Amino acid sequence: GFVYASDQLNSRIQKFTPEGQFVLAWGEAGTGPGQFGAGRAPAGLSACPAPYAGILVAADELNARVQIFTSTGGYLGQIGPVIGGTTLAQPRGAACDASGNIYVSDTGLDRIFKTDMAGNQLATWPLPPFSNPALDGPVWHLAVDAAGFVYATGGPQVMKFTPAGVLVQTFGSFGTNPGQFTATKGLTFDAYGNLYATDSCQATRCVQIFEPNGAFAVNF
Repeated sequence: GFVYASDQLNSRIQKFTPEGQFVLAWGEAGTGPGQFGAGRAPAGLSACPAPYAGILVAADELNARVQIFTSTGGYLGQIGPVIGGTTLAQPRGAACDASGNIYVSDTGLDRIFKTDMAGNQLATWPLPPFSNPALDGPVWHLAVDAAGFVYATGGPQVMKFTPAGVLVQTFGSFGTNPGQFTATKGLTFDAYGNLYATDSCQATRCVQIFEPNGAFAVNF
């Protein structure tokens, strides 16, 4: 399928073919519909799976919201700045599942929110502390697998939750060996269920790949 990229410095989303050919871009700096906070958004960006294929969700951190678009840049609406009575602080991650639920990770609140497409809160849960408090980090980005489990990056680890927010697995630890991280950031899945996780502080191995069971596979 098409590849979508967050171009934060230009406050826009870019769309490419799988071969890397540019297709289109949308967004600009501002606070209105379809605009993004200058220099720091869109942050987390995810394409929804079928039957919601063709819908994208993008975290707009400085405007305290998540915006919803068609795959051609058409503006559909937003979630936030208030979810269930809580005002978002720094929404950096956004993902959606096959039931039309949207997940928002807020770095400032260190919390994950689950809403419907209209922004109604369905659940919320805090990020559990890392085993070593000195290495604890806020929640960053999100991804949802084909079974509906929610994955979140935080500190040097990836956490796997049920759709209701129950922690079922963590993988990764602090370090420079394969399968370890210094600071996890972006997440995405391929068609085979493998998880790709970026490590912002390891220039020689920026991406690590894990099998669906959490076992380390390869890095590059």
